[in-house]
Amino acid sequence: MPDTSISIIIPFFRAIAHIDTLSDSINSQTLQPSEVIILNNDPDINILPSDFNLSVPTFVINTPPKNVVLARLIGLHSSSSKYIAFLDADDQWYPEKLETQI
Repeated sequence: MPDTSISIIIPFFRAIAHIDTLSDSINSQTLQPSEVIILNNDPDINILPSDFNLSVPTFVINTPPKNVVLARLIGLHSSSSKYIAFLDADDQWYPEKLETQI
């Protein structure tokens, strides 16, 4: 069976208002990711994996403020999956997005 593990990497800056939509978008995927890596680059907030109510392993990594490029690189190096899917904190996906990507 081929390895279809996917890490979702999410730079997170001032996006508290989008947590529920973001979580619903990930939880509704027809192909579930192996992990979600949330890159908190907002020094003014403290977020926890449990804030997202995801059905897969979720990790929060604090990264330097306002530097989305560096945050994504940190997320890439922290990933343990074969495939990567980037998701902005204020976006949402169709339920088949990850399945289609694979």
